[in-house]
Amino acid sequence: SVWASIDQATTANDGVIVRLRRKDGSLLLKRELKSAPWSRQPKYRPHIIAYTGDGSGAVTIEVSPTPLLSGRFGGAIDDIVLRDQEQREIFSETFDDVLHRRAARKQAETQAPIHFGSDAKRWRHSGVNSLHAVEHEKGNWALQLFGGFSDIKSIVSQVETDDEKQLQSRLQMLTSRFEELAVGVNVPVFTVLPSQPEAMRIFVRGDVRTPGERVVPGGLRAIRKLSPDFQLAPDEPESQRRLKLARWITDADNGPFHRVIVNRVWHHHFGRGIVETPSDFGFGGGRPSHPDLLDWLARSFRDDGYSLKRLHRLILSSATYQQSSSPSGNKSPPAARRADQENRRLWRQNPRRMDAETLRDSVLAVAGQLNRQQFGPGYRDVRIDTVGSAHYYVAIDPIGEQFNRRTIYRWQVRGERSALLESFDCPDPSTSTPRRNVTTTASQALSQWNHSFIARMAKQLAARVERDAGESSAERIQLMWRLVHGRPASAVEVEQASTLVDEHGLALLGRVLLNSNEFIWIE
Repeated sequence: SVWASIDQATTANDGVIVRLRRKDGSLLLKRELKSAPWSRQPKYRPHIIAYTGDGSGAVTIEVSPTPLLSGRFGGAIDDIVLRDQEQREIFSETFDDVLHRRAARKQAETQAPIHFGSDAKRWRHSGVNSLHAVEHEKGNWALQLFGGFSDIKSIVSQVETDDEKQLQSRLQMLTSRFEELAVGVNVPVFTVLPSQPEAMRIFVRGDVRTPGERVVPGGLRAIRKLSPDFQLAPDEPESQRRLKLARWITDADNGPFHRVIVNRVWHHHFGRGIVETPSDFGFGGGRPSHPDLLDWLARSFRDDGYSLKRLHRLILSSATYQQSSSPSGNKSPPAARRADQENRRLWRQNPRRMDAETLRDSVLAVAGQLNRQQFGPGYRDVRIDTVGSAHYYVAIDPIGEQFNRRTIYRWQVRGERSALLESFDCPDPSTSTPRRNVTTTASQALSQWNHSFIARMAKQLAARVERDAGESSAERIQLMWRLVHGRPASAVEVEQASTLVDEHGLALLGRVLLNSNEFIWIE
């Protein structure tokens, strides 16, 4: 609601802006709230703002009028209340204890007591009229938000001390400068303006100062059955250049495009592509182990309408993928073991350790804690410390449902990486990694056993089993085995696990199973 003289009645442009800022000053949330229609009787309109934190720490609440520098009251706030997800009150502000440094005046239209230049213990404030408060009910104050400095001359005449006079003089000088900027004085501003690209030219001997003939956009002549001519003029707009390039790449006759796609999918399912170098199909790359299979998959992918889902299904349902990784388990002839120890001919499955992101997601899923929310902003597992103008990122292990999303939604920081993910060869986000290194180190076992995330998920897994299984220890062990390993436990495993559970509890058994090779490795 707005308390002001009739000539400053609320308009469609008036309102209040609420911002939530992180510790580093970056914006977490912004909401613009419109004021209620101007009235002699206050009518405060309730607004509810829901937001989700991102693990970066405490937030700062900012309230300001809109529009700025308008010389108008944007609105008035009666109180602010913050509640958590369970609707428990964690912060409230009524502005009833605002400290007034000057005697109250009367609001022209309502005759309500009104103060300017007040103070509040919990709020930092700036501007000539901060804080501006009105007592709309006995003992009940509302904070007025005033935009601009149009009344500075009348305020200067009311100052009392020499310090106030000096500060007001400085404010008056700054206000004049703001007014100059507001009316569009010619002030240099550095910005980026969109424009169409210029025609490309060949530079003589590579010197940009000696441009030669124009070059039209086109494709590669090395691709057979596909014309490199885009049929574009040298000065064609960028949108047309991008469209022609996209159509040329995905053309049905562009064989390398289809081969590269299917080879990457094969690489992720088998741990190694038909061509070992997924990002290099040239002379410096590897030779295909099954060239005819690569071509057949490429044609199938093209003819199936570029459906990745069908490509995944085709590979996963094949007899080749469904082989055991054990040399004895798939009844392979001894000759294959002698002639192809690296298994390039795929006479058995390649045992593969889950990558770091899949491992974390699997732990969350098994524990029943995976947040399946899709899209939107990701989560942060770092704390941002600011020292001067420098920002330092410190890895943390945040707790909460919003942090249990799939690892693909993790906010990547180049300067700091998760200890758990890094120990399992999660690549440095500052470098391109088409094929990851796969190592086996002692730090992996130590991290998987001691990390607080694993210990916490083991407890959640135990709680899930206790909730969903029967009362007997054997039933709980069988359920935990099915959740983690996807199979029932043998009689020997149940007997050994029962002894462990009796002595140390169900959570420790969950921790053991989450550290087992059978869970971490795909065989």
